[in-house]
Amino acid sequence: MSMNLHCNNMELLQTPTHITYMCLMRHNGVKCGKVKDKDMQRALRIYAQWVESTISSCITRNKKEEDQFNERCDFVSSHCREVMKVMKKKSTVVWFQ
Repeated sequence: MSMNLHCNNMELLQTPTHITYMCLMRHNGVKCGKVKDKDMQRALRIYAQWVESTISSCITRNKKEEDQFNERCDFVSSHCREVMKVMKKKSTVVWFQ
C-alpha cells in the first residue's frame, strides 16, 4: 500500500512511499502527520524536485515520443509553478494518507 502526499489547496501527483516519507521527515528524523508553515514549504519543495526528476531520464526515439515528452515537460512545468504558488499560502497543509 502506497502512502501518498495530499494538500488542501491543490491536487498532488501520486507519490512513491519513500518520497512521501522524505517530504514529511523533520531534520531530526521524526515523521510528521500534517505539516504547515516552514515544514510544509520544505515538503512541497522536495515534492516539486521529485516531480521535475521524473522527466530528467526520458529518452525519445521518434517524433511521437518527442511530442509526448514535450507535453510531459509542459505539464511538469505547469504543475511545479502551481506548487510554488500554493507554497506561499499560509493556509496550506500537507499530509500523508
